[in-house]
Amino acid sequence: MKHKILTSIVLLLSVVFMAACSDDDYNASTDAVVKSITTGDAAVTAISATTHGVVKDLSGMSSDRYVVGTVYGVNPDPTTAGTKQIGAIDELGNVTAELSGLTEGTTYYYATYVTLQGKVTKYGDVKSFVATDADVATLAATDVTSCHATLNAQAAGVDDILSSVSVGFRYATTEEGVEEGVDVPMDEATASVSKTVKGLLPSTTYYYAAYTKLGDGYIFGNVQRFTTKAQTMEYVDMGVSVLWAKCNIGAETESETGILAGFGDQSFYNRSTSNDDYTPWDIAGTEEDMIYNLHIDGDAKMKSTMPTEKQINELVSKTTQSIVEVDGVSGVKFTAKNGNSIFLPLTGYRSGDVTTEAAVGYYWSGTVSTIDEGFAKSLVLNSLGSSVGISARNLGLAIRSVREEEPVEEGITIRNYNGVQGDIQNNGDYRFDIYNQWDGSNTGTDETSVLIPSEVKFNESISVTFSITGTGGNSCEAFMTFADGGWATQNWSYNADGNGSCKINGDGTYTMTLKGQGSGLGVFALDFVGLSKLAGADNLNVKIVKCVMDDWGTKLPFDNAKLVVGDIEENGNVRADIYNQWDGSNTGDQDHCGVDISKVVFSKRIGVTFSVEGTDDKEYQAYLTFADSGWATSNFGYNENGNGSCIIKGDGTYTISLAGSGSGFGVCAIDILKLGEAVGADKVKVRIACIRVE
Repeated sequence: MKHKILTSIVLLLSVVFMAACSDDDYNASTDAVVKSITTGDAAVTAISATTHGVVKDLSGMSSDRYVVGTVYGVNPDPTTAGTKQIGAIDELGNVTAELSGLTEGTTYYYATYVTLQGKVTKYGDVKSFVATDADVATLAATDVTSCHATLNAQAAGVDDILSSVSVGFRYATTEEGVEEGVDVPMDEATASVSKTVKGLLPSTTYYYAAYTKLGDGYIFGNVQRFTTKAQTMEYVDMGVSVLWAKCNIGAETESETGILAGFGDQSFYNRSTSNDDYTPWDIAGTEEDMIYNLHIDGDAKMKSTMPTEKQINELVSKTTQSIVEVDGVSGVKFTAKNGNSIFLPLTGYRSGDVTTEAAVGYYWSGTVSTIDEGFAKSLVLNSLGSSVGISARNLGLAIRSVREEEPVEEGITIRNYNGVQGDIQNNGDYRFDIYNQWDGSNTGTDETSVLIPSEVKFNESISVTFSITGTGGNSCEAFMTFADGGWATQNWSYNADGNGSCKINGDGTYTMTLKGQGSGLGVFALDFVGLSKLAGADNLNVKIVKCVMDDWGTKLPFDNAKLVVGDIEENGNVRADIYNQWDGSNTGDQDHCGVDISKVVFSKRIGVTFSVEGTDDKEYQAYLTFADSGWATSNFGYNENGNGSCIIKGDGTYTISLAGSGSGFGVCAIDILKLGEAVGADKVKVRIACIRVE
């Protein structure tokens, strides 16, 4: 049986092979021909061995000008008195040599060598192996979770040499990579060994082998494999533009370090110390994002990514930090104004195969430095708190992922991270500014407002649902400070009839509806009368849950898995079929329709609230293709008066309502004229938020 003896010492030659001219014009080399010699591993039995090494770089020389191989012997310095065994070299510089006639139980010393034109010989570092039939059996892994596994092995034929050997495991994500994989040494050598490893990737197949270490070499057992379980990452709302994960990548609890990886290394196991082996450009949210191929989002619609530099800055600037211990691990606790918090442990860092467990933590962003591309931006933690710094791309750092909030099923786009709140007017009230260019909150632009002004279009009313915490059980009057873009609909105070107003009675979720008609925004804020004085502005936190235009009728939920979208009639339009037995979409019965048809009963109007993605900046006519089950109310085209129709301009949420009465469906679909022809129907996504009946 053959066993692997691994060594990994690289001798960087600092000398230049120089030669003097002789009478026969001999010249070994006038340049730095050999850059490095690595004495590698060996596959051994009791009487033979196959050694490996690497010589860089002989690619520019003719093969008749050099000899490579292994020098070996029982002398600790075989380069002076050893036996040279000529080997073979491939195009990558990998050298192999076969040794025979060895004596069982004997320690042999060996080194890879190269001789240039029979005159100059240079060696790699000297390593050793023991000619032995000792064996180690790698057993099946146990207690496998998302990021942990217990590795097991049983050594044989080593009882009499346990005092001189060490044992452990190597693991990798490929079978061929095991022997150069992550090293898991045991503190004590025993014949039966088990070791729990952490920092594994979820839903990943790993290969591993046990080893016994004799001298400087490793005798490997058979290779086993296991697959970690799936993980659904938990995310926390920190009151910033993205949600932050509760744990590091490769961790199952908030106090675990997880995996340390170089910048852009999607394998997570590159141990190179050269920046040339790591991505030199921004990667957050791209296909080169380090966690792009990890499946940690479960059924969430949004995908986890690395944070950008901007998002790390947000976390630092919009939270308070404190140095704490969790499970005996030191780290930094980030606490948001909404009371939520996350803990980031002090992880240290890794360089090559060496991990430094210092009292610091480094976390990658997906943004490279604009000053020196050898570095990328990182979150730096220490005993003083947190800051944004830079780290060399070849270092292994921790990763804490982020994810955008789930898209709202109803209403227009919400960007709570742009909200400014507090006793802004210094009058004892509490204000949450949504869009305001008048009070110094700097929320009065398309980019800095909570809502996107162009999405605000209402014919009857605008409603906002919000949550509030930190009231201390206090009550107050609240109202919408509002004017649309044309100042047609306005409100500036609390109204006893409830228009644009409500009563706050402690923490909870509330809705205010303002009647009117308009589009765009002139000003929009939520004002809570006297609440800063009652509860303290620093204790309060408001978050917009949804903002809905023309919120009317009974909203019937819809299963979008049953919605069929595309250029169904092959006419350049985009159709979203809700119920249709006529165009081949197979949605014309209850089993294939996303709404409970028995609840579709209306005496005044019926409507559909839906979102569209994948459009451009042009206007497109859209209408509800509709007939109730008795065909009493129907519509089959776009109407300029807006009945059963609307204009689509850009991605967003829209509502179409059709006047009439009836029940059930004869046909129901949304048609957007010529959108498929303009942008490609396969690029357009439509989701139904709800069916409305009144």
